[in-house]
Amino acid sequence: MGLNDMKMEVSKDIFGSDKDKEKGIVDSTDEDKFVAKVSSVADKWDGREQRIHPEKELQFSKYFCEHIQEDMKEVMLLSNRRKAGLGDDFFFNNVQECSNFKYKSKILEEKMSTTPCYCPRVKCSWTEALVLYRRLVEEVKRDKQRAVLQKGSFVLAEPYKHLEMPLHQWSALMPKGKNAHLVKVDPSIKGVSNATLVSNLELQEPCPPDVSEENPVTIGGFEETGLPECLQGSWVNANKIVDLQGTAGHPNDSSKKVVISLSGPTTHTVQIGKNRKKLACDEHCPRFKEMAIFFKQ
Repeated sequence: MGLNDMKMEVSKDIFGSDKDKEKGIVDSTDEDKFVAKVSSVADKWDGREQRIHPEKELQFSKYFCEHIQEDMKEVMLLSNRRKAGLGDDFFFNNVQECSNFKYKSKILEEKMSTTPCYCPRVKCSWTEALVLYRRLVEEVKRDKQRAVLQKGSFVLAEPYKHLEMPLHQWSALMPKGKNAHLVKVDPSIKGVSNATLVSNLELQEPCPPDVSEENPVTIGGFEETGLPECLQGSWVNANKIVDLQGTAGHPNDSSKKVVISLSGPTTHTVQIGKNRKKLACDEHCPRFKEMAIFFKQ
């Protein structure tokens, strides 16, 4: 028996086999039975490992008992899976891993298309990461909606097939009717005024990224403000924050706002003065103390 055969046998011992209709040690109904089964298969694993690597010290069963056994006992036993609502099935993180891979691929794609060299700098700033992630989420939401027209990356599951609609029928609907229909496919857009409901949902290709993602002008051009030129960088940052919807009400104080930071994964708390005439960061913002600058949205 070679190393690959041993891997298959160990995997079968732990997780069982649907093909052979055999249960593994992880399908134990309580912790005592699980520990007893681990002791039993550990001797078998040692014998297999000894035959494959007779000159080496036995490692796998020791590693399993020290680093895997306790975690598996706490969260993966059949009794725990049933309590979690999984029944006799397992939870797989394939979807999360796929999303993470797609996100990283989007970052690489963006860097390759915007960097004028053969070796682009793949690392992202915090702002770039937010913009790319938002764009990715919007693309996914849009493709979910386009499945109604049998276009895009997704296909409606069998229970939702009745929501598919031919293009001519979709085009005849009023915006309110389109929105009501899409809510049945994607409930997350319910109550949202624009609801990612784009007018060209019928197009085969997605829309190009909005101009504001690269050069946001959400609060107007700097030239129109009459402010001194030394504040232009701060104005650009303010545009980015507003474009990213980076402000929100403070959860405990209506006289304060929470604002994202463009330089790191943190937020700033802003105190709003009477009649909204004065804004000031709190005492935890050294940059404000240094520059004494803040923009009102």
